[in-house]
Amino acid sequence: MIACPDVLRPGDDGSHKSKTLCRYIYSTAPTMSQIGQAQKFFQAAKGYVHVKTGTDKITSVVIPLGMTAVATLVWGRGMWNMYCGTGKLE
Repeated sequence: MIACPDVLRPGDDGSHKSKTLCRYIYSTAPTMSQIGQAQKFFQAAKGYVHVKTGTDKITSVVIPLGMTAVATLVWGRGMWNMYCGTGKLE
């Protein structure tokens, strides 16, 4: 475990509360074995690693499809206006 730095920060009086918080932060950091296990898991995964959870599908599927739909509607309206001769700037 990494030792907490004993440097006082502005507004820090060196109380027990700040030391406890520091120990908590350093104790929740992942160990080398946990990092190694995570690396093995992701290296063994088949396919794209960034599309593994349900929430990732929102950013990699739903948003691009929505942008494509909006762009298609704007393009279609432009084509319609050119065909009908409406929407001209004068």
